[in-house]
Amino acid sequence: MIRTLSMTLALLAVLAGGARAQADAQEASAQPAARPAELPVEDVIVMTCRDAWLESGKSSKNFAGILAQLALISLDNRSLELAYTREMGQTLGQEIRSTCEGDPEALLYAVVDGVVRKNGT
Repeated sequence: MIRTLSMTLALLAVLAGGARAQADAQEASAQPAARPAELPVEDVIVMTCRDAWLESGKSSKNFAGILAQLALISLDNRSLELAYTREMGQTLGQEIRSTCEGDPEALLYAVVDGVVRKNGT
């Protein structure tokens, strides 16, 4: 439990750090939303990129929380690990953002899982 919590916090920090620079302008107009960690997995797993962005209140921090939930599921299911560095966070954030911008109706878990498989070891 503690290991999972610390992994979640570390992954959230990595993803938030990578997404922060790209979303600062959008952050200013964001409305408060439920904390992503409180969202049930069964709801998060079926969200499209657009659904997750709207659910996050258009907040990069909240969106990163959703991404962290999905990345942890992928990492666990595939027995992979990610480097917890700022650079990795930026890479993940850019790849996820690029894919979601190209296909906002893509299932976000599929996008995150693909990025995790590409960058995980």
